[in-house]
Amino acid sequence: MLLEIISSELLTPFTEAILISQNPNRKSSEKRIDHFGFSLVEMALVILIVSLLLGGIVTYLNAQLTQARITSTNNKEQAIKAALISFIAKNGRLPCPAIATLAVGQPNEGVEAPTGASNTPCVGTIGSGYSANVFTILDQPYSTTFPSPSLVVSTGEVPWSSLGLTHEAALDAYADRFTYQVIWASTYPSTVQTITGMTGWITIHSSGPGVVGSPNATASPGNQTNDCRSTANMAFAYLTNWNTNSCAYAVVIVSHGADGYGAYDDNGVQIAFPAQITGSDEQENANGDYKFVIKPYSSVASNPYDDIILALAPNDLLSPLSNSGAIQNAQATVNSDFNIIKGAIIGYALQNYSPTTNNATGTNSGCTPVNPPTCNLYYIYPLMPTVVSVIPYTTPVSTFNSAPYSLNIPATVLNDPWNNPIQYSVNNATTGAPALGNPPTITSNPPTPTQDANVAFTLTSAGPDGQLGTSDDIIFNVYAGQLRQQASKY
Repeated sequence: MLLEIISSELLTPFTEAILISQNPNRKSSEKRIDHFGFSLVEMALVILIVSLLLGGIVTYLNAQLTQARITSTNNKEQAIKAALISFIAKNGRLPCPAIATLAVGQPNEGVEAPTGASNTPCVGTIGSGYSANVFTILDQPYSTTFPSPSLVVSTGEVPWSSLGLTHEAALDAYADRFTYQVIWASTYPSTVQTITGMTGWITIHSSGPGVVGSPNATASPGNQTNDCRSTANMAFAYLTNWNTNSCAYAVVIVSHGADGYGAYDDNGVQIAFPAQITGSDEQENANGDYKFVIKPYSSVASNPYDDIILALAPNDLLSPLSNSGAIQNAQATVNSDFNIIKGAIIGYALQNYSPTTNNATGTNSGCTPVNPPTCNLYYIYPLMPTVVSVIPYTTPVSTFNSAPYSLNIPATVLNDPWNNPIQYSVNNATTGAPALGNPPTITSNPPTPTQDANVAFTLTSAGPDGQLGTSDDIIFNVYAGQLRQQASKY
């Protein structure tokens, strides 16, 4: 409306002059137009109004463009998440990052980093341990470089080619590469089963540098914002309980925003931070360690922040797959493993049973199976003894895959989803179930309910924390009655 009024007022003199030039006899309804033009004040007013209008339009368009780029970047991150979930379903693991220093068009650019001859995945990417040390992952056994693959992250470029994405999908709306960090253990080729027990330990902080939290009054409270550990499970030494924080992340995807500081461009060159940036908020997201800052946008010259981050917890990646039935969740995987192992142990007992008779008077003389109640026929089903003195007294199930037992339990079920050995133990009871090293005895006559209720053997997963005897242990008891019932089928 304002533009219409201005146009009408400004163009009317010109219109009148043109009409008069075409018809000299024309007169206005009031008076003849004997002059036309603009004063300097009028021109200045017009310029001011047009400038204000253009300024508002430009500001509006810039805001729209900024929001469009943020939306586009968020959508691309969600597409990468979907591709990661699909990759897990097909491969039973997460992909390694691609090597970020390769320029576009070079061989293997956008392809996940290789697994070396020493079964070391993600060779050539940036690694970081629990102490936030940063190094290049080399082709060598992990134990020579860092304490455990469970305590390492790998960082690089989104492996768009291995994920089945286009090159453009791995660039944010500012034409820089997304940074992709992943828990190293979840990329292991041997984790086809253990992906269901994937744990995270990537931390998020309100500012940089990131400091892991602690309830210890004498220690730093930290600035971590994704710590769900209970006070009982929290310890200032993060190494001891890295996998007890259910809010920790397993994957982080980072756009380094409009300024691009810390991102890798398409030439494989990391964009340096200018000298005037002395704050560490954005720098924390570009240094390769397992700590990241997520905070609101900031235009402070010395410590700007415009990064766009998608952090993914294990459940974010696994829940869609378990809900659809593509994979089992961790509990279901443990239960399945237990049942396979149970079947192998009972199968051994049934194949190696021996019948014996026992006279109620203590002798076998004249004792026959058809002369109850003074004479009973017993079947002795042998179980493996506990041979390793670990408290509680247990033996890794893998022990029984070799002589003299050779159970041939599938290697994929010997470890639980957290990659810890499943443990076996026999009961100390002496009636109706075995003592340590002794087989249970199952009679042809129905035993007492008390005998059937005795535990014959136990299978145990140490749970997410990997420590036996703690509250998250998963325990599976097999009772003497189950053995007897199984035996009655043969």
